[in-house]
Amino acid sequence: QNGSNPQTQSINKQVKRMTKLVRELGSLTVFEETETKTSTNLSDLLTAVLENNRKKFEEKQIDLTYDITPDISLLISDEAAKNIYRELISNSLKFSVSKASFLLQKQNDRIKIIQTNDTTLPNGNCDQIFDRFTTLENASGTDGAGLGLAYVKEIVRTYNGRIDANVKNGIITITIDL
Repeated sequence: QNGSNPQTQSINKQVKRMTKLVRELGSLTVFEETETKTSTNLSDLLTAVLENNRKKFEEKQIDLTYDITPDISLLISDEAAKNIYRELISNSLKFSVSKASFLLQKQNDRIKIIQTNDTTLPNGNCDQIFDRFTTLENASGTDGAGLGLAYVKEIVRTYNGRIDANVKNGIITITIDL
């Protein structure tokens, strides 16, 4: 009635945050194995998504490198593959100190997606980042509810894969094995 003020701005911000949270929760619980699976070229898709985000990495002064083996395909929903990549890239943009790297390769009959970036986290296993609503100590001040990587874990599990995270000597490595 009286226009914008600090209280209405705060309420508006919280409503937007809650709306995003509800949307993320909905995505997490609605994801099912019944999605349309097609032969998706993971190599081309990852290259495209990384190049589309290159400017964001440059703006944050994060050195982006990647090594993508060509023509790696998997029977997976295009949307599921895009969501995996978007989440990994989003986390890299939020939590990298100065460098981020992506690797896509085939080892025997398995596909490996490995994302690394420098971090301030201590050494050790940090698989808890895949639990819902979990954020680590380096996440203070960033937006997010701790659902993105939980969603990725569900996608990976649906496709009979494994995902883990580990920190060693200032580098966090997230490995997806499909």
